[in-house]
Amino acid sequence: MLIKKTRGSIFIVAKYKFFRAFTLAEVLITLTIIGIVAALTIPTLYQNYKNRAWDTAAEVFERKISEATKVMNSEMTLIGYNTTRDFVSELSKHIKIIKTCDSNDLTNCFAEKFYWGADNAEVNTTELTTSQNFGKSEYETELVGVMFANGVNAIMAYDKNCRTQDPYSNQINTTGCLAMVYDVDGYNKPNTFSKDLRAFNGVSIISGCDYYVNNLCLTTAFTPDPISEFGDEDTYRSLEGSMYPSPLNGSYSEWTKDYVSAAKYHCSKMGMSLPSESEMEKVVQYLYPDGKLDYDRLSKTPISLGSVVDCYVTDEQRVGSSSTCLNNGSCYFGTRIATFTNDFGGFNALIAYAGSLGLSGSVSAVCVK
Repeated sequence: MLIKKTRGSIFIVAKYKFFRAFTLAEVLITLTIIGIVAALTIPTLYQNYKNRAWDTAAEVFERKISEATKVMNSEMTLIGYNTTRDFVSELSKHIKIIKTCDSNDLTNCFAEKFYWGADNAEVNTTELTTSQNFGKSEYETELVGVMFANGVNAIMAYDKNCRTQDPYSNQINTTGCLAMVYDVDGYNKPNTFSKDLRAFNGVSIISGCDYYVNNLCLTTAFTPDPISEFGDEDTYRSLEGSMYPSPLNGSYSEWTKDYVSAAKYHCSKMGMSLPSESEMEKVVQYLYPDGKLDYDRLSKTPISLGSVVDCYVTDEQRVGSSSTCLNNGSCYFGTRIATFTNDFGGFNALIAYAGSLGLSGSVSAVCVK
């Protein structure tokens, strides 16, 4: 404002200074740039926040599990359980658990599908039943689903062979008695390993299904080994009634040749079973469309054909008498799949089988769920 004086009068002269405003185009360009920067940075910032939240939740959860098992160890209640379910029951006295689920019902405590490993392979929870699916066959226990009060969902396996540790040592690792996969975000996505999904004690997810053939969930073919499966004759004897009876007329003198029982025992430890004759027939029908072996399909199945025809055992063994049986006594029957080249309309290819080395063929088996 400028004031001027003249004779007898005072004039006030207003002096205005004009500034140039932004045009609409300039405003829009600025807003666009801000939007692009936000679009590039906000997701990263949010993901970093989520990662920190998951890391913190995992750290807190594992600390609580460690504290709970240390108390159990000091109270001498950490060991001595034959099932994971029994262990979880005791654990619930030291950390709040709101729900537990058996091995055949894990999806009521855990996401139906999750993503595991560096390649984010999809895992179907219904295919997991025993500690062997966690790469812990030495645990010899089933899997149990657990929902904790703090929102963490988990699948747990207990090592029934774990030993008491010194309760006064600062070096003890009481969580070594269990293996676990847990999701700090419950059922919420992404259900992905190294994000909301974590594990400890060297869990290696092994799905029960290696192949799907005609909608059958099958493992790869294996050769039953009674010595490694049963371990000793006492173990074999203890399973009498739950496995097949001895094909040796009740004699255990050559129990190490009972591959049929070994195959059944192997599958049962995985929560699976030997295929029935009808299930085995479905595999054969898949392999021999129009009566001819499809080698491309064969390469995609767990069935193997070597230089010597494999004899595949089934869960519907028949007992009969044959000169090819061990000691000329009663023996089992197996399935010789190669003879289905021209006829797979029935199990006409059943051959006398005792699981002995006297047969001209190798002993093979697959498990089915």
